[in-house]
Amino acid sequence: MILVGAAAFAAGWFGRSVGILKVNPAGQSLIPALNSFFAAYGRYPSADDGLDVLYKRTALHEPFLDEEAARVDVFHRMIVYEPFDDGFVLRSSGPDGKVSTQDDVILAKYPLPGSPADMRRQETERQ
Repeated sequence: MILVGAAAFAAGWFGRSVGILKVNPAGQSLIPALNSFFAAYGRYPSADDGLDVLYKRTALHEPFLDEEAARVDVFHRMIVYEPFDDGFVLRSSGPDGKVSTQDDVILAKYPLPGSPADMRRQETERQ
């Protein structure tokens, strides 16, 4: 996956070598919200939690995202969240609207170097 340069990121563009996808600018808030969730709970949301958990208020914290934060791609489809071990993939189902086909676009794959999960893994390896 290639994250397009900082200016493009600020404009809402994400991509990989086989395609570039413009994400609703509010969708950019998903990664910081996921990292805030990780900081609060020491893990990313599970498959059962999904992205919905980011919008919930609990006794411990306010929602990580407000209700108006969108999580749709330019095709007006929901961004797909796929957790794994200590990371996640955010993907667009692409123009055909079907997940896991060749036109899918990976918006983000974590852990990336320097992400909270990556730092935790490094700390664990040092012990």
